This record gives sequence, C-alpha cells and structure tokens, in this order.
Amino acid sequence: MNLRINGEARDLAPDTSVRGLMEILRLKPELCAVQLNDAILDKLDFDSTMLTDGDAVEFIRIVGGG
Repeated sequence: MNLRINGEARDLAPDTSVRGLMEILRLKPELCAVQLNDAILDKLDFDSTMLTDGDAVEFIRIVGGG
C-alpha cells in the first residue's frame, strides 16, 4: 500500500498498524505524537489503528531541552 509519511511517499505491507510503522521507523511511541489524515491519535490507539492505502501520517517528535 502507498502512504505519505511526513510528506514523503512510501510503500508498506498491508495490515500495518501505526505502532508497527513506528517500529519500522524506530520511533519511540512515548516520544511521538501521531497525526493520521488530519486527526491526532491517542497513544492508546496506536496498536489498533490499521493504516490503509492513501493514508497521510505525520510523526511529531517531542524534544525536551532548556
């Protein structure tokens, strides 16, 4: 399936969840917010939200500092 991830086209296997994509990209769920097709996902939904062809996913990384 074809997705747009942070503005870049990418092919992924069908039946990939948001958490599965985060594992592929080596992103830590506790340090990211996820926007899927203009909606912010709750972290509790990362496992159960399956991606579909044409989805747009934005990962916003939380950065701390002082």
